[in-house]
Amino acid sequence: MLCPAATFSERLPTRIAPAAQRTARLNASLRDLALAFGGQAGARQSVRIAMGASGDTLLRRAHHAILPAPATPRVLGIDDVAFHKGQVYGTILTDGETHAVVDLLPDRMADTAAAWLQEHPGVEIVTRDRSADYTRAITVGSPHAVLVADRFHLAKNAGETLERVVQRNHQGLYLAAKAVDQERTQPTVSAAEESQPLLAPLPAPPPTTVRPVPGSAARQRRLARYQAIRALAAEGLGPKAIAQRIGLTRQTVAIWLRAGCFPERPPSAPRRMGFTPLITPYESYLRERWQAGEQHSRQLWRELRAQGFTGGCETVRRLTVRWRTEQGYAGPPPKRQSSRQIPHPVSPLPVTRPLSPRQVRWLLLKPEAELKPEQRLYLVHLGRYCPEVVAAQQLVLPLLQLLRKRAPDSLEPGLARARASGLTELVEFARGIVRDHDAVAAALRYTCSNGITEGHVNRLKMIKRTAYGRASFGLLRQRVLAQL
Repeated sequence: MLCPAATFSERLPTRIAPAAQRTARLNASLRDLALAFGGQAGARQSVRIAMGASGDTLLRRAHHAILPAPATPRVLGIDDVAFHKGQVYGTILTDGETHAVVDLLPDRMADTAAAWLQEHPGVEIVTRDRSADYTRAITVGSPHAVLVADRFHLAKNAGETLERVVQRNHQGLYLAAKAVDQERTQPTVSAAEESQPLLAPLPAPPPTTVRPVPGSAARQRRLARYQAIRALAAEGLGPKAIAQRIGLTRQTVAIWLRAGCFPERPPSAPRRMGFTPLITPYESYLRERWQAGEQHSRQLWRELRAQGFTGGCETVRRLTVRWRTEQGYAGPPPKRQSSRQIPHPVSPLPVTRPLSPRQVRWLLLKPEAELKPEQRLYLVHLGRYCPEVVAAQQLVLPLLQLLRKRAPDSLEPGLARARASGLTELVEFARGIVRDHDAVAAALRYTCSNGITEGHVNRLKMIKRTAYGRASFGLLRQRVLAQL
């Protein structure tokens, strides 16, 4: 016989789901907490706001969160992101008008990006860096979209081209620093030279005798790798495939291919063997002071500094130790006088250090009005010893100006001057612009850029690091798309 009693329970789907332990509002709060903070950090924060939940519970809420699907953007930004730098990369897609992240793809293959574009028709403009893979993806997935190269990357490539020219003329960096030192001690610049424009070609310096450096075993190995890279590139392989065969990084292979010739390493500064090269001119004076009874190496070093010695106190100490060893140790040296009784000599002018190619690059691209007097002097001597650097600067600066002012009519004349310059680096840079001519020309016509995408790349890095690298791609995608 059936029991006539019946139970009744009212369903409240907007407040709590059937058999649920938490209300819908609490679950929504925990979901937002997990998307914003992650697992463990979110668990600590939930305790502080009296909604205690474990890290696993928060991660389940984040994984099962249903996020609203964004609409297909009219202006799409695309760029690669590093999940594991140098090994695992993905693709981030952003809306250039709403500045929101549209999607996150698990790799940066052209086929994956092309498939996404085919599933989301309606994209009219695509901003990107100068990646060839994304160019192929856009051509296949959205052939009617306008490709816009990122102006920041174009300016960066132009600066790197100038830096390679400086790198090839690295010997002039040392000669310019030496000339600045000589001029500071014995000023010889006339008023007519001071009135000349910055980096104007001056009369060529007298020829210097440079002793050829014999090729080392390391150089021969680098040369063999470079020749192998050029041979594989002639067969039609790309930088990634060449890097896998040679055993180098893709970036190194791309740099060597852009160089156009074998990238010689700049000679390192000559090592100072012992104390002979620096202290030899002062050895007679030191010997005289030593025999007169002054045997404190630091006091002797101060006296040498007043005479222009640029070495350190350790150099003088090693010499005095050798003298003390040769004549036999006769007890400790005389008691040191008080520093108040010893007048400290005026320090000589500091020696100008040769700048690195990267430092010179930024100095050449800096507005002339913002240069300090010593920087102007350095660039004047650099232009004297490195006329190719002057020529490269005069070609790169107009290219940067047309990128800032977005003057498409000036693009062709600028490329023609670069091709006619005869400088290998600028000729190769012009060829790259010609290969991507339509996208570069569009970058000068449209105001949109890939800056929003680059900003979201930095945001993704922050989210990834707060998860200590243990987050899966699914969780990372959920947190990036949450826009919290």
